[in-house]
Amino acid sequence: MCAASGRALAAGDRVVVALIERTDDAGLDRIDFAEEAWDAGARDPAGRRVFAHWRGAQPEPNAKPRQFIDDDALLDLFHQLGESGAGAGDGRGRAAFRYVLALILCRKRLLVLEGSAPGAILVRPRGSEAGSATVRVEDPGLDEAMLAAATEQVGAVLRAEA
Repeated sequence: MCAASGRALAAGDRVVVALIERTDDAGLDRIDFAEEAWDAGARDPAGRRVFAHWRGAQPEPNAKPRQFIDDDALLDLFHQLGESGAGAGDGRGRAAFRYVLALILCRKRLLVLEGSAPGAILVRPRGSEAGSATVRVEDPGLDEAMLAAATEQVGAVLRAEA
């Protein structure tokens, strides 16, 4: 369903997927928009902050779940979250999401783990020189429940259905 119009999104429709800030716990929700609604200026109907967005196509209803966002868009999402201030002091949900995303990007070999600093990991994009373009990713000190929740959020973003 398009979050702006309420229209059902048909297979093949162009969509914009947005990560929107929750009002209750500083986590992030994924919301889908018809591309034409987004391009016309529609954003979150509740007026919450958009942290990141990307474009794609609505999958077939019974299609096997697949990655909804490509590697370049994942890296862009990671950087957008950093620019939006998703650090440890800016909502543990967002910081947890970015931290888990960074670990996934390291596992996918899109980011290289440079090392750690007190309360953070240091990563850089693959292909950049060691020591250059290093990004600090705050470690929000996740317990088991928070790690599971953050992992589920990232998983929902990566799947075509959500």
